[in-house]
Amino acid sequence: MRADLAAAIKARRAEEIMVLRSLLAAIDNAEAPAIASRPMAGGPSEIERLILSTGELETVLIEEIRARERAAAEFASLGHGERAEALLTQAAIGKRYVRPD
Repeated sequence: MRADLAAAIKARRAEEIMVLRSLLAAIDNAEAPAIASRPMAGGPSEIERLILSTGELETVLIEEIRARERAAAEFASLGHGERAEALLTQAAIGKRYVRPD
């Protein structure tokens, strides 16, 4: 995904850049350890990130895809077809990184 982001940046594909950055941020957030496991003030500041399994990574991506699909349905129901279409395009970009149903 990071290689695809670099390629999208070089090709100046703005929407793909935005979606990939968003998906990578969601993965980074999922890899963050719980607050309770963080060191106390004055202690070492480096802590290891969680290592997600393939299934956990896919779950994060599917949640992001479904959120866009739900938002698209809501926009469509409100008569905002262009915005709904944009969100469905974003969901399609995300689907490249998950196994088909």
